[in-house]
Amino acid sequence: MEHEFYSQPSEALKQRKFVEYKTLYIDKFFPADKSVKILDLGCSYGLFLNTCKRCGYSNYEGIDLDNEAVGYASKEMDLKNIFQGDIFNFLDSRPHNTYDIITAFNILEHIKKERVVDLLKLIFGKLKPGGRIFIEVPNGDSPIGIHTFYSDLTHEFAYTKSLMMRLLQISGFEDVKVMPNRVRSNLLIRLAQKILAKVVGFDDKLMFSGNLIVIGRKKL
Repeated sequence: MEHEFYSQPSEALKQRKFVEYKTLYIDKFFPADKSVKILDLGCSYGLFLNTCKRCGYSNYEGIDLDNEAVGYASKEMDLKNIFQGDIFNFLDSRPHNTYDIITAFNILEHIKKERVVDLLKLIFGKLKPGGRIFIEVPNGDSPIGIHTFYSDLTHEFAYTKSLMMRLLQISGFEDVKVMPNRVRSNLLIRLAQKILAKVVGFDDKLMFSGNLIVIGRKKL
């Protein structure tokens, strides 16, 4: 990522992302075996891997193009095995069937669309049988997601639920799930969202979620 667009995280952001990553990913989907090998593509300042480490998952690697972010993750977040470089080259350098989990949070939207399937197939090859991919992308099914997409000059593409399901399936993944990353808990707000979504013919949860969470599994 380009550090011109992504400033160093505040303490408030660190805490918010810890809660978010733990709640949305680790508590729900990570295995009980904390020795699993994790790779975070586009690890940036290391907020996700810091969450993994704090939750007991210490067998991890991270890769990011931004040298400043890598330095911050290594020094300020005290993370090991953080590398600077191109994610395609990094994946190419790793043996097949290496990782149990590969994450790509807010990465695909920065990749030229003609290279996205190549990246997903690379990830598929590096996962162990039964391994999982976790992706987060701007939600093309949502006006909030479209706003997120157009708020960053480095974004190349936005993704809908149907497109993400198809992309993972053609890349070899099974048990593909696509879901909103956040649903409001206030009942009055949820009711208003449901009514508005029904009027325009959209899924209410998807329509009001800025990002999509995408999960796929490599066949055992």
